[in-house]
Amino acid sequence: MDERRTLVVLDNVEHLAAAGFVSDLLATCPQLTVLATSRSPLEIRAEQEFPVPPLPTPSDVPGLPVHAVAANPSVDLFLRRAQAVKPTFVLTQTNAEAVAAICRCLDGLPLAIELAAARIRVLPPKAMLERLGDRLSFLTGGASDLPQRQRAMRATVAWSYDLLSEAHREVFTQLAVFDGSFGFAALEAVLPTDSMTLLDGIETLHRSNLLLLADSADDEARFRMFGTVRDFGLEGLARRDDAEELRERQATYYLAFAEDAAGRFYGPDSTRWLDRLADDRANLRAALRWFLDRRDVVQGLRLCAALWWFWYVRGYATEGRAALTAFLDLPMPASSQAVRPRAEALLGAGQLAQTQGDYAAARRSLADSIRLYRSVGDERSTAAALLAAGFTARVQEDYQPARDLLERSLALARDNGYSFVVAAALHHLGMIAADAEHDLGTAERLLRESLTLYQSLGFPRFIALLQLSLGEVAGDQQDYPRSHRLLTEGLSGMRQVGERLGVHGALDALARLAAGERRWDRAVRLAAAAERLRSTTGSRSWPVIERYRLQWLDRAHHNLTEEEFSSAWSRGEALTPDQAVSYALDEEELAYPATAGQDT
Repeated sequence: MDERRTLVVLDNVEHLAAAGFVSDLLATCPQLTVLATSRSPLEIRAEQEFPVPPLPTPSDVPGLPVHAVAANPSVDLFLRRAQAVKPTFVLTQTNAEAVAAICRCLDGLPLAIELAAARIRVLPPKAMLERLGDRLSFLTGGASDLPQRQRAMRATVAWSYDLLSEAHREVFTQLAVFDGSFGFAALEAVLPTDSMTLLDGIETLHRSNLLLLADSADDEARFRMFGTVRDFGLEGLARRDDAEELRERQATYYLAFAEDAAGRFYGPDSTRWLDRLADDRANLRAALRWFLDRRDVVQGLRLCAALWWFWYVRGYATEGRAALTAFLDLPMPASSQAVRPRAEALLGAGQLAQTQGDYAAARRSLADSIRLYRSVGDERSTAAALLAAGFTARVQEDYQPARDLLERSLALARDNGYSFVVAAALHHLGMIAADAEHDLGTAERLLRESLTLYQSLGFPRFIALLQLSLGEVAGDQQDYPRSHRLLTEGLSGMRQVGERLGVHGALDALARLAAGERRWDRAVRLAAAAERLRSTTGSRSWPVIERYRLQWLDRAHHNLTEEEFSSAWSRGEALTPDQAVSYALDEEELAYPATAGQDT
């Protein structure tokens, strides 16, 4: 008997009835190994699947150093294929962000990247990126020695689509109504197909690599299509008689989902619901576009009202303000149904404007929100809008109006049992006592009262915010060990809840504390990291924070050489948000040195 081990390689067997043939071969030749490539498994007992994922794509954090972008596998492939047709092409700080965006837009798919890179002969990366809105038309012109189906992305996707059954083609086309990732609950709610047919279709499309499992913040299985695959599906969706109905069902479902999530923002489960909204961010954007295209003011305002807190804490102020402005600028219907969502949308618009330093717009929006809530006798919501107006005045260091607004909010919230607003008002009044009056004892008493209330309610984000504020007060008292502990606990809490808005404030506070300890290199690095993170969220620092920073940065300039200062700033600016938080929480870095240095 022949005992030799043999390897047989079968390439692209999806279009063949290969399962029986391979199974018979393996039964006849026990020493045989078959390596088969296919868009879907053969589904025989001896089979061991080795899925080949797309290439990793670069982070969407802006301003990454060129070497960090070049090290990404997708970018490396783009460069190699681009240089094969244009040897002079190199990655630079000018074009690196566009190349990274191209690779993300193409989902790390090697064929798509190769087809795009070949266009470098006539199009620089930025111009190429602008034309990727029509990916299927753009991604053509593959090498002449490739099979016809691999010379254009449309042909590649069509090859796989044509191998599906009619029922599975139907599911595939319907799925294109979803943007980004989606869960099975959304499929059942939006698509008119029955659950078992959907499940069968999902399994088949997943086996065929036309549908991917997506990361999820929850236990629910989520799926997504590659962008180029969805583009093909959208062409089919546009030809369906029920395309508009499907889009309306999608928008309606995500409105209900967002409103459900918004009702859970101020409790112990808030992080989970914010994460779920982050998972469905693309679908929520699609719903907003649907309502805006149809000038459906009430539904659009309802969705904006549900989403503004998500935009606020997750650092999407620019996106959120654009959506809110679009709907708030539309003519309002006479229906009383529009009053509450408009009032809440105005509250959100005011808060987001405040984070970007547009204080005049913030005050106008918040004043209108207060007026509308009062017109319908909603005292709880009026207390929340007064709180936001007081917060905005505090940020501007307009302390007496801020105190008046916050005390009115506090009284109204206590009368209506609105514990969250009570805690928030106490928090802001405590910081006014510290910043305006330098009454650190009163500040700490009010902040402790606020923290106790937040802890009883189980609000992790606000507990972290209170730790940061108490840490700042401890720093003002020159109790540096306690300040370090509170600030790092608050920063850790911010990271755990996925906060972006508060993280740069925590980095600023730790930078100021490091300056107080005369640890100038660390202070400058943290300040640079905070400034870069702030730029990615579209927010601005408060005037009081800016004034403190300018004061101690001036001292840092006197205690470091120009080269030392520039080096520290560059290193801090090069940190990604995760790296900046890790650096700020580094236990070895936080250990107190034997000598803190001298302030000249």
